Amino acid sequence: MMGPGRKQALRRFDPLDEMFIQPLSGTARAMVRAAFVSADGTVFAQTAMRERAAEQALAAGYLAEHAAEGVLRITAAGIEYMRMLARAA
Repeated sequence: MMGPGRKQALRRFDPLDEMFIQPLSGTARAMVRAAFVSADGTVFAQTAMRERAAEQALAAGYLAEHAAEGVLRITAAGIEYMRMLARAA
């Protein structure tokens, strides 16, 4: 549950988020969020860590997706090569 001070800090943060923070990289964005809300007197490090963990999970998913895509391409190339050999025989 969020206390009233924390909700108020989040509301004040939204316009900054839109203008300045969204264009930053994920880690920088999390650090800026933590610094802003901490400066406001509310510790927000947990949310920054959660955001970072979510970004790392997305990155891992992205890498896994591309690895799977690579495996499919290699498999397709192997099948095509076997077909070519079968036609040549």
